[in-house]
Amino acid sequence: KYYPWLMPLSIGLFVVMMMAPAYMLYHFLTHGKDLHALARIVNVIPLSALVYLLAMGLAMTVVNYVYHWHRLRGAQEPPELSPSEALTHVVIVCSYKEPIEVLSRTFESIAAQRGLHRRPIAVLAAEWRDPTWRESFKTLKAQCGDRLGRLMS
Repeated sequence: KYYPWLMPLSIGLFVVMMMAPAYMLYHFLTHGKDLHALARIVNVIPLSALVYLLAMGLAMTVVNYVYHWHRLRGAQEPPELSPSEALTHVVIVCSYKEPIEVLSRTFESIAAQRGLHRRPIAVLAAEWRDPTWRESFKTLKAQCGDRLGRLMS
């Protein structure tokens, strides 16, 4: 709904905002280089034009927020997939000496995903020199291995 108007309004506001300083600079350079000439040029701009530009800038911000709100409304719901489009989600979690509480919370979140046709595959990618990775993997396997498609290390 709002997208066709968003670009022309943004371009128009950009052109107006860019032309005002160029207009002032042109008159400053052609009518003298003293500060009084610059002050006279600034005083020539009606206050209503400045208020209009400010209002347009604020209105464009509101229009932008409304557009993105409408565009993203309902994005929290998982999309409907047909059975032929079933995806396999693979999540790789990299860790090095991570506390088991952090890993447990992460893997519980992976196992609790909704709207998937297949259970996700989770991979614990730990460094070989991490002395705790084997114990962490055993704990995670016991904790949520049955709710994942596969748990690998």
